[in-house]
Amino acid sequence: MKRGESGMLQHLNEDAVVVEHVLVEQELLFLAS
Repeated sequence: MKRGESGMLQHLNEDAVVVEHVLVEQELLFLAS
């Protein structure tokens, strides 16, 4: 695998973690309301 592709996958992975974190926070806020 080329270095560029590996970097892209790492970046996508980090984005997915951030999105998941936001979704969890929204869910907690929804449940708390």
